Amino acid sequence: MAFFIDKRTAEAAKKRVVEMAVIEINKESARQESRSTITSTAPTTSTETGISKDSSKPYNFIDIWADIDIQDVHILESPTAIAIAEVRRFINDKMLPRNASPNDWWRKHFFLYPNLSKVFKQHFCVPCERIFSKSGELISDRRTGLSSEKVKKLMFLHTNKK
Repeated sequence: MAFFIDKRTAEAAKKRVVEMAVIEINKESARQESRSTITSTAPTTSTETGISKDSSKPYNFIDIWADIDIQDVHILESPTAIAIAEVRRFINDKMLPRNASPNDWWRKHFFLYPNLSKVFKQHFCVPCERIFSKSGELISDRRTGLSSEKVKKLMFLHTNKK
């Protein structure tokens, strides 16, 4: 937030990041639902008692926890509330040193910011092959007069366009 000159722009960027995190949370919830649907439709039996989950007989202790573990962890909070809390935690965290690698930082902090790390991975990591091939197209025989600074700026614009 320190690098935004205009407070409205900073708030708009923050809002957009929250929206992207909500999308990631909803995707994960849908994946968990589909997994639990597959798990719940398959008849299972307890290895200790041999009682089927579909049976009218009472569950044993292990079966109860298995059902609870399958449930979505976000039942009590909305995806938006979870995303806002995660973005707020991220903003209040220490700033990344300039010489640090953002990719390494996100790998180390994945468990603190699981949804934001997915957003970062999708939107801010540009595969080097694409950059390399685009630079090959940019620096051609027809464009030999481009300065290295101009090439850097053009590559930055190309890799960050939306």
